[in-house]
Amino acid sequence: MIDAILSRAAEGERISADEALALYEQAPLDDLGAAAEAVARRMHGDEVTYNVNGYLNPTNICVVGCGFCAFAVWTDHDPRAYAYSVDQLVDRAQQISDTGITELHI
Repeated sequence: MIDAILSRAAEGERISADEALALYEQAPLDDLGAAAEAVARRMHGDEVTYNVNGYLNPTNICVVGCGFCAFAVWTDHDPRAYAYSVDQLVDRAQQISDTGITELHI
């Protein structure tokens, strides 16, 4: 069953959510990779692209406290806290853009 689903997917046929779940749970990783490569090559040939990302955080003052962020502070009284004005954001975006990025995440 897994081989049949992988073959159909590699040939560009749609698979159902249940079939996708079966692949996730049961298909060998190498086989999933081979099917994904077949789809990618059919869709894009040998062309490979990449983005150079820039990140602009309007503030580092966090109200969520999710715990995975390495730069957040929890109060605006923290000496490391910042909150950019619109003009500062525009200036900072230009500085980041001048480094050659192809994508800016705000």
